[in-house]
Amino acid sequence: MKRVLVVILLLCAVMGPITLPLRGSESPVSEKGATPAADFMKSMPSFKSTSPEAVLLRYRFSPGQQFKSKVSVKLSNEMSLGEKKLRISMDMMMEGLMKVKEISKEGVASFDMSFTRITMNCTEPSPVSFDSDNDADMKNPQFTSLSLITGKDIPVKVTDRGEVKEIDMQVFYKALESGIDTAMKDKLRENIEYMTKSSFIQLCRDPVKAGDTYDAGVIVQPLAKIGEISTSVSYRILSVSGDKKQAVIKPICRSSLKVASSGPVKAGIDSDKFEGWILFDLEKGNIMESSAETQRVMSISEGAKTMKVKTGLTMQYAVQYQ
Repeated sequence: MKRVLVVILLLCAVMGPITLPLRGSESPVSEKGATPAADFMKSMPSFKSTSPEAVLLRYRFSPGQQFKSKVSVKLSNEMSLGEKKLRISMDMMMEGLMKVKEISKEGVASFDMSFTRITMNCTEPSPVSFDSDNDADMKNPQFTSLSLITGKDIPVKVTDRGEVKEIDMQVFYKALESGIDTAMKDKLRENIEYMTKSSFIQLCRDPVKAGDTYDAGVIVQPLAKIGEISTSVSYRILSVSGDKKQAVIKPICRSSLKVASSGPVKAGIDSDKFEGWILFDLEKGNIMESSAETQRVMSISEGAKTMKVKTGLTMQYAVQYQ
C-alpha cells in the first residue's frame, strides 16, 4: 500500500504543475475572439453582464482572517509494458484551513495552512479507503503518512501577486519519510515542495481586461533518470463581471519533454490535453473556485522495452470564508 501511495504522489506531482504555475507574470497581450473549448468548459461560471474595462488582480489578506478550502482530485493511471498492465484509480479529497497571522510593510502575508480532513478511495490495483475523521483509519499503520500530516500547521509567506516567499515543509517531510528509501525520500521532498509552492496562481503585474493574455513563465519539472518536463504557462482573461467584482481566467499550458542525453531511459509525450478555468473574486482577493482536467500519454523506453503511461487527472477547488 505504501508503494501505491508513493506512486500516486509522484503522479500528482508530475501533473500538478499543469494547473498551478510558479513563475512571475508579465504585461498582458490582447487576444480577441478567444473562446473556451470542450464540454468540460460548460461548468465554467458566466456573468449576467460583463465589463470591457481593465481590473487589477491581487490577493487580499488581513490579520485574523480565516478561510476553508476544499480540493477534490480524481486520478486514473494505466502503465502498460507488453501484456502487463498496472491500473491505478483513485478519488481523493482534502479540506484545508488557512489562518492569516500578519501582513508585513511590504505586503507579504504570513499565515498557517493545515489539512483538516483527508479522504481517499482507491479502487485499483486493490480497494483501499481512508478518512481522517475515522479513528481506526488514523491509527492504521499503513496510513501513517496521511495521518501525520492531518491537522499540522504549515507556515507560509506569500505576496499579493501570489509569489510564495517562504514555506516550512518539515511536517510533510517527516510524515512521508517513514519506511521510504533514501532515493524516494529525496524525490518526494522535491515534488511535494514543488506542488505546495504552486498553491497560488501568479497574478499579472498590470491591470487586465477580457481578451488579454499574460505570461506566467516556464515551469521545469525534473523526472528521475529521464530528463525534465518544461511547461510554459499563460493566463487568458475570459470575462470580467459587469460590476468588476469577479473575473473568469483560463490557464493555457504547453508541455515538452527534454530527455537526458546520457541517461539509459528515453521518453516522449505522445499527447497532452488540458482544459481549466478559475473564478477570481476581486473584492475578496482570492480564487473562489477552479476546475481543471488533463489527459497525458507518455512513452518510456529502455533498451528494447517500451512502457506506455496514460494519466488522467480531474481537480476541483473551492474556498469558503468564515
